Amino acid sequence: MVSYDTSKPSGYESLASQLNSPEDQFDLEGTLRDKLAAEEDSGIRPKQIGVLWDNLTVSGTSVTNTVRTFPGAVVRFFNVVETAWNLFRMGNRKKDMEVDILKDFRGLAKPGEIVLVLGRPGSGCSTFLRVIANQRSGYVGVDGEVTYGQFDAQTFASRYRGEAVYCQEDDIHHATLTVGQTLAFALDTKIPGKRPYGISRFVFKDRAVTTLLRMLGIEHTKNTLVGGAFVRGISGGERKRVSIAETLSTSATVYAWDNRSVLEFFIFYPTAIFLPTRLLPKSRNLLMYRQYSGLGRKYSS
Repeated sequence: MVSYDTSKPSGYESLASQLNSPEDQFDLEGTLRDKLAAEEDSGIRPKQIGVLWDNLTVSGTSVTNTVRTFPGAVVRFFNVVETAWNLFRMGNRKKDMEVDILKDFRGLAKPGEIVLVLGRPGSGCSTFLRVIANQRSGYVGVDGEVTYGQFDAQTFASRYRGEAVYCQEDDIHHATLTVGQTLAFALDTKIPGKRPYGISRFVFKDRAVTTLLRMLGIEHTKNTLVGGAFVRGISGGERKRVSIAETLSTSATVYAWDNRSVLEFFIFYPTAIFLPTRLLPKSRNLLMYRQYSGLGRKYSS
């Protein structure tokens, strides 16, 4: 691990001492406050943006998969009447299969606001989060207006694509990369050109990886393979935290978290998400999906 130079101004010195301290003495709030102070001293302003959706309607296809037995398939093959009817309906079949997943949704997420999306499975919560994160592929149609600050969805996608991030429920990673390599690769795609006190890209990346790993309590897995179905690696809970860290490494302005694990929410999200949002009250939007009856009380507190 890099030993950070403390011969810089006070904000840099305080942040460096936090990252050089033992893991059990890591202070997340102090680290984040020092990071904000360092960015302010360097003239780096936090990003602020709100999200507005009006008359949002998302259409998809309804597909019913059936498994046929061999005798049934043979009978249907020689059923001339049914075959002719299917050919006659083929032109309208696609239209008949279209369904509205979301219809006339309206809402507003102000800068720095946390929006909790509650719904049963199949109610369109994941679709809503994906569309708000400006990921529209795979749908028949997306109608209505979604604006990010002063930008419409098309402009935001072409100019600020990395500022809206969707964290899906499944943990998909390169199994043969270590945890440190996974986060380093993610950071390589979003290292800002202007960094606090003009530090190098290498120091910035190493500092960010260390902060993320310590914040989620998985620094001990830095040199361990992420693993997968056929490669032995870290545990499923640790892999979930890698997904959280990978998402946070983007430093986006709009986060859409799609994860139904109540345990992960209570243990990790309050530190990984709520605390940075409280310290950066107008710099990020969070939209989260849960299906837990007691979540509202925890969320409101």
